Amino acid sequence: MCNIIFAQNLKELRNYLIKGEKSSAAAIQLMEKSEALFKQNKLPIYQGFYSVGQFFMAKHAANPFKKLSYFKEGKKT
Repeated sequence: MCNIIFAQNLKELRNYLIKGEKSSAAAIQLMEKSEALFKQNKLPIYQGFYSVGQFFMAKHAANPFKKLSYFKEGKKT
């Protein structure tokens, strides 16, 4: 049962990953979902998805300081 849920979570995160490059809303969803899953399970793969979401948000942000902030947070994670 646990493997099925894990696979479903990865499928959902991968869909956000595909859309996140072009959509800030999808990038935010990717960050929120992966952060919640990481807090529940402490699996590093979820933290990796969170980092990618941070990098996507750095791409979408208009403010240069916000861009740098997202990038630094993604790099740190």
